[in-house]
Amino acid sequence: MKSKWIQAATMIAVSVGLNGAAATEMNNAHGTVLIAAPTALNGPTNQGVWFVNPGQGTLSVSLPDLASDQVYEGWLVDDCTGRKISTGLFRATGGIDSDAAGAYAGPLALNFPPVPGSDFVTLGQNLADGGHHVVITIEPYPDSDPNPSGVVVLKADIPQGTMAGTVLNLEAP
Repeated sequence: MKSKWIQAATMIAVSVGLNGAAATEMNNAHGTVLIAAPTALNGPTNQGVWFVNPGQGTLSVSLPDLASDQVYEGWLVDDCTGRKISTGLFRATGGIDSDAAGAYAGPLALNFPPVPGSDFVTLGQNLADGGHHVVITIEPYPDSDPNPSGVVVLKADIPQGTMAGTVLNLEAP
């Protein structure tokens, strides 16, 4: 299975224009996603996805640097409706992403970790219904297309009943 991922990652790397070093490093991409919504009024809920190491406040994904005309983007995907919502654009080095706490952040919209991710407090969906997953894609930069490129680097399913504070492993698709 891993060899098929390596072959696929290499083909993807060539198709999106990664240099040789980045293509090789993509085989080692890994990380975690925290299910929590720090902007919720009544404490963190399970209505958010953050690429953060809990307690440390540091980036929880290991990704190779990309060319200046490429960027990573996180996505929340609803498996039932097919809806894909960006969690923001970010670089491999981390830092706050392009949309801070996200368009669906709760009333404490300034209360979020300094890493990529988003809250979905006002979205009105249960992220822990067993029908959602999180992906990280490679996108062109600037990126004028509101949809994911399809070049998925890492993925995590959100199991039914996932509680706030759960850390899920991101794996190769």
